[in-house]
Amino acid sequence: MNRGFKCRDCGQVCEKAKEKTISKVKYKVCPHCSGLVDPWERPLNERPGRCINCAGGKFNLAMVKGRMLRNCPGCGMVIDVDTKEVIREGNKEHEYKPNK
Repeated sequence: MNRGFKCRDCGQVCEKAKEKTISKVKYKVCPHCSGLVDPWERPLNERPGRCINCAGGKFNLAMVKGRMLRNCPGCGMVIDVDTKEVIREGNKEHEYKPNK
C-alpha cells in the first residue's frame, strides 16, 4: 500500500476512511477507532522496485559469483537482490529528497 490515511489516535494506516459529520462539517475518520485521519503517502525511495538512495526505477542486473546484483545507473548504488545487502553506496548528490 503506497497511499491511504494515517490515524492520529491509533497510528494505523488504512486504505479507506469513513466519513463522519460533526456540526455540519464532514471529516474523514479511522474505520477502527473513529479518530480523525490525515492523508498518507509512502516516500518513493521506500517503495518496492525503487532505488533506496535516489528513488530511480531503472536498474542493470548482473550475476557475480552466484549472487544477483542490482546496479542503479542514476546514483551508482549496488545491492545484492537476495539479501538486500548494500555492496556500494550511491552518490549522495543524487540522493532522493522529497519536496514539501
